[in-house]
Amino acid sequence: MATRAGHELKVGAGNTALDREFAARQVTPPTWPAHPPAASSVAITALEISATAIRRRLALGLSVRHLVAEGVLDYIESRQLYRTAHGH
Repeated sequence: MATRAGHELKVGAGNTALDREFAARQVTPPTWPAHPPAASSVAITALEISATAIRRRLALGLSVRHLVAEGVLDYIESRQLYRTAHGH
């Protein structure tokens, strides 16, 4: 699991079936490949990605390759989504 800054991971802290399953499978990152199926949390750097900003960039003809997955970009481009009347 990836955690986000400002959002506390609460799974595993209670006594629900999901909490117990998560606690039973939780490992530290160095043991990931050796002990599947495992669960671990990894802190990631949050990126400010706004769907509105992505649509705006596309309408202006700017790249969003670094903001969306390749398959998403292929879908958008193949259907010419979020283009302006000027062809951007």
